[in-house]
Amino acid sequence: MAAKRRKERENLGLFSVKWLDNRWMIASLILWLLVLLISLTWNWIDTTRDLTALARVEARSSIRKDLLYWEWVATEGDVYASTHKLNPLNSQLIHISHPAVVTPWGERLVLVNPAWLARQVFELGMRRYGTREHLTSIKPLRRQNAPDPWERRALEAFLQGTQEVSALDRVEGKTYLRLMLPLHAEKSCLRCHAAKGFKEGDVLGGLSISVPFAPYAAAIGRRHLDLLIAHIVFGIIGVAGILAAFIRIRRRTMELEEREEQLRTLINATPDIICFKDGEGRWLEANKADLELFRLKGVDYRGKTDSQLAEYTDPIYRQAFLTCEATDEKAWEVGGISRGEEVIPLPDGGERIYDVIKVPLFEADGTRKGLVVLGRDITERKRAEAESQMLLSAVEQTGDPIIITDRGGAILYVNPAFERCTGYTREEVIGKNPRILKSGEHDEGFYRKMWATISNGETWHGRMVNRRKDGTFYTVDTTISPVFDEEGTIWRYVAIQRDVTEHIRLYEEKARLEAQLQQAQRLESVGRLAGGVAHDLNNLLTPILGYAELLLEDLQEDARLRGAVEQILEAGRRARDIVRKLLAFSRRQPMEMRPVDLNHILRGLEKLLRRTIREDIQMEWYLAPSLPPILGDVGQLEQVIMNLAVNAQDAMPDGGVMTLETQVVELDEGYAATHQGVKPGRYVMLAVSDTGHGMDAETLEHIFEPFFTTKEQDRGTGLGLATVYGIVKQHRGNVWAYSEPGKGTTFKVYLPIAQRGEAPVEKEGSSVESFEEEGTGTILLVEDDRQVRELIETMLSRQGYEVLSADSGEEALSILESRRGRVDLLLTDVIMPGMNGKELYQKAVSMAPGLKVIYMSGYTEKIIANRGILEKGTVFIQKPFTVKNLLGKIREVMGSR
Repeated sequence: MAAKRRKERENLGLFSVKWLDNRWMIASLILWLLVLLISLTWNWIDTTRDLTALARVEARSSIRKDLLYWEWVATEGDVYASTHKLNPLNSQLIHISHPAVVTPWGERLVLVNPAWLARQVFELGMRRYGTREHLTSIKPLRRQNAPDPWERRALEAFLQGTQEVSALDRVEGKTYLRLMLPLHAEKSCLRCHAAKGFKEGDVLGGLSISVPFAPYAAAIGRRHLDLLIAHIVFGIIGVAGILAAFIRIRRRTMELEEREEQLRTLINATPDIICFKDGEGRWLEANKADLELFRLKGVDYRGKTDSQLAEYTDPIYRQAFLTCEATDEKAWEVGGISRGEEVIPLPDGGERIYDVIKVPLFEADGTRKGLVVLGRDITERKRAEAESQMLLSAVEQTGDPIIITDRGGAILYVNPAFERCTGYTREEVIGKNPRILKSGEHDEGFYRKMWATISNGETWHGRMVNRRKDGTFYTVDTTISPVFDEEGTIWRYVAIQRDVTEHIRLYEEKARLEAQLQQAQRLESVGRLAGGVAHDLNNLLTPILGYAELLLEDLQEDARLRGAVEQILEAGRRARDIVRKLLAFSRRQPMEMRPVDLNHILRGLEKLLRRTIREDIQMEWYLAPSLPPILGDVGQLEQVIMNLAVNAQDAMPDGGVMTLETQVVELDEGYAATHQGVKPGRYVMLAVSDTGHGMDAETLEHIFEPFFTTKEQDRGTGLGLATVYGIVKQHRGNVWAYSEPGKGTTFKVYLPIAQRGEAPVEKEGSSVESFEEEGTGTILLVEDDRQVRELIETMLSRQGYEVLSADSGEEALSILESRRGRVDLLLTDVIMPGMNGKELYQKAVSMAPGLKVIYMSGYTEKIIANRGILEKGTVFIQKPFTVKNLLGKIREVMGSR
């Protein structure tokens, strides 16, 4: 059938008679011819009317000119001409003055009647142009002025008020356009016509013109011919166009029918169900798969709705039809393509799942036009999807990153764990190579070996460091396995990774914290050792300095021996300074704590630092605009700053830049968790940086230990940073060092901000006044160290005091009992074997009420108080002390005695 139609289309031509049966084409031809006829008729009439009107305009123009000439002659004056047969003396003008005149040269002129003059002009126009003009009168005096029948009818019309009369008329066998205008009596006309009974405004007659119509008729004929030719041409073109259009339509129709047949064949060949419905939901067409699915073969389904078809088919399809009808309505409501799954039951008890797409069609005004229903059997796909979904869920929900690539290494899939781990989204990595994760931590040999392993069909295991999208590194234990196709060829690669970054970090953090703890414990142990050593050294230095002072006082005349004793005193003082630094490191030195501004301390030290630091060191200051106060000892903080500055200077033997900076920082719990001994909160930070040679990690572990130094021999005691460490710890702060070889060093000191209402801690004052006068009274001296005891006894005895000495508390109580309490002052060491100083005083004051006491010790007052031995406000003097300090303290307690 398709071949037959193709042949018909090939044989179709302009002279084929098949188109005659097409009533639409015949109707179009008739309509076109009718339009041409109407157009020709209209233009024919319009052309005749236009040219006739043109002739009328030209006649009117000519006659109006003649009327103006007539009016001028009648109004402006008389016209004289030579008398001859055309211009005889007119008896009608006898009453006018000077009807005839004689010129100076003897020629006789006669007054010419305007009517005669006009008639002569009209005759001249007739001879030259064929135009007939005629002056006629209602009451003609001459027969030449008598109107013809047409003119008489015109004059009668003028008497009725008509202002113009025109018509086509035949004169002497020829067609003329005749036009006539009335002549009205004016004042100038009455000199001739008043005698005839006319008055001003009356119709005297008329002036007519007859224009030959032949030229206009010829023009009309030419125009008509042009119109006829044009319409014939247009008619032929139109007919040809209509025939061509209908031939094209015919061919197109046959092509559409052929395509429709092909489409129908294609639709019926597809396994998908296809159905077309009208705007009311009635079935128009369905393919073979649809009819077989619902058993509609042999059923007249066209024009029926789903509800109606539910009654014609097996009852098992009833619900399916009703569901389809409901989803149709939803598609109409949506107003666009809708998609969903519908379950179709089978006679054998099974069911099929169809992916159904519904496309609603609308008219231009929005009314429903039709509905296209497409359905694909996805039963097997759903089953496979369920299995795939189960596998995918396992892959998607696993906590380890999974990457699938093609055999060339292009990424095909990554799971959410990969996105969380790397920071890349799936869309950002699909199609790219995993090398986007390269961190640069592995050389090319590492990757070549890995690629060679998996390319050979083997599984690779290893640990690698990758880089996230934000640039941070992470470590993964990776297993890469090849995936083979049915022919045994590598098809894909699957990489399963386990992020061990946190595990490694925790392990390293644990190791670092253990190292910090060990360092803190080591420093604490060294501190306790230093404190004990300082106590013992204080006991040794006390007699050394004391006896040296006594010798210096006795050797007033011997300059040689006096110089030697001064050297002893100088060495003792230097030893005392070292002991004080040890006490600072062990946090056992006295402090005078009060709210202070660290910026103020730095500004106060600026001039001193600039004088102290070498000129080849450039100092840069970056102090925060405003710092909250901290609770600190100004002198000790100055020592911290000076020690750090001098340490930075020594690290730059060839010059460099030293930076001092302050700011307010917030140390959170995360920072505290990774820094031993730090409490979360707000701190004032002091940072001292240099551009020196820096230190390695091993050196950093020991820099705060006493006597540890990297300087040359005799260039330091190794107690500078130890002192800094101790002072900062006494201020409840922390100090950290950051350094790398060749990159300089930064020391950061964090001091806690003083809390509102926190009271300053004042150091007990001590008198350093010089007492020249001798003292009076009895002093019970209790000291377990013999040398110290003998020194103090000598010092006090030489000052005039009565001194009772004892090496223990028990002996002191025995002496006190033998003296029956007649003792003024108890001067006792705090820490002694057996009974300590506090216990001794408590027993002694009961034996001697009003007994005063002064405690002494190589430990600081703070340590003694913290151990619960002494109470706040107790008089205390720390070893080693000078004679003046001891005498001043005694005078302070006993008064002037």
